Amino acid sequence: MPDTLPAGSAKALREERAKVAATIYALRDKANTKKDERGVPVGLDAAEEEQWAKANADYNAFTRAIEQNEIADRVTADQKAAADAAARIGRDDFRGQSFGESELVAGEKNRSLALAAWFKAQLDEDLTPEQANACRAIGFNPMRRELAVGLYSTGDLQRLQQQFQNTPPSRALDTLSDFRATLSTGNPTGGGYLQAPEQLRRGVELNMLYYGGMRQVSDTIRTASGEPMSWLTADDTTNTGVQLGESTSFGSSVDFTLAKVLWSAYKFSSKPILVPSELLQDSVIDLPGMIGQMFGERLGRITNTKYTTGTGAATPKGIITCAGTFTPASATALTFDDILGLEHSIDPAYRTVGCGYMAHDTILLAIRKLKDGMGQPIWQSNWQSGQPDRLNGYGVTLNQDMDSTIASGKKTLLFGQLNRYKIRSVGEMRMYRLQERYRDTDQDGFVAFIREDGNLLTAGTAPVKYLSH
Repeated sequence: MPDTLPAGSAKALREERAKVAATIYALRDKANTKKDERGVPVGLDAAEEEQWAKANADYNAFTRAIEQNEIADRVTADQKAAADAAARIGRDDFRGQSFGESELVAGEKNRSLALAAWFKAQLDEDLTPEQANACRAIGFNPMRRELAVGLYSTGDLQRLQQQFQNTPPSRALDTLSDFRATLSTGNPTGGGYLQAPEQLRRGVELNMLYYGGMRQVSDTIRTASGEPMSWLTADDTTNTGVQLGESTSFGSSVDFTLAKVLWSAYKFSSKPILVPSELLQDSVIDLPGMIGQMFGERLGRITNTKYTTGTGAATPKGIITCAGTFTPASATALTFDDILGLEHSIDPAYRTVGCGYMAHDTILLAIRKLKDGMGQPIWQSNWQSGQPDRLNGYGVTLNQDMDSTIASGKKTLLFGQLNRYKIRSVGEMRMYRLQERYRDTDQDGFVAFIREDGNLLTAGTAPVKYLSH
């Protein structure tokens, strides 16, 4: 048995053990060839027996050393894989890997960990093993400079919108707290896409609803790509059927008019949100929720302005720009008769599902002060029943981008089938970290981009009109 084993890897030990094995094979062959006059093997002599015992003991010693080194190598490799995951995981291309179904259907915890990993990776800090494993589980690369965040699908967004419309503003957050359970969750893909955790997605979607009255009543359609989207319309309002007598011709009719309403894909930005580096390193703060809320507020405000008053010239066409006009009796006053006149200026066919009022908060206050001929407020307060307030039985939407004063030239009150205004949203929300721009103040900037457009679907007869003083 050797006094000391050679240093090195298990491979070096196996090479040394092979030399000892050669000695054992040679002694075996020698024992088999040594025979007496009768041809019977006589075996090894005393010196050879001692050499045989030593060679076998050495062989066993090398075998144990190899096993110990292999175990140590496995432990070292496992520890190194966990420690190096943060540095290496972002440089790997996960899109070429295959994942089992249970790994692909990542839970909320994995998505939250992956988003936290993205924030951490942008700071060039090591990920924790748990964050690295979460990224691998959903096939997400946290080193990507661009993060494409998947928001709610068209169907999920419509359910959120409906729940929002049927909830008083003071109770909206409480009522919507369990909305997550009603959502369908698709599989996240590889590369730079991340199915965002709920605190980020809900923050973006809810705050865009809060700060954009147009989003509360309009239909939002999410498309995967940004090529122009068209909607074919037909105006056949001039034609009616005819009663025929026996052997009477049905005559001729006026050709109906076909037209297209078009949607493009304009880019909007949140502008940078500056976050001190201390907050980024603090694992206690809900950074995804905070970022999502701010993105939602900023994007909700700018798009609501465009969807309300946009001119349609290289920008969305706002509902005011598309709507028809109803002129009240006074240029400086708003009466109950004016409201009734506006309401009945809309074709009865459009005074159905999706129909309602929209106005600035100051105008709503003026309306709430109006009384009918019996001295009763025309405003229907439903706070006791836990339902939103109504005006003449129709819902009322607050929109701070509408005119706030009753004066000549002002457009103070909208009414009609508001859900005929369609918002077209393209792809995901893209999020970036601005790493060097604000380094002198030790802050990091986060900015989001979305692509959207809006237009009113109308075939000729105005489904929405406004009071124009």
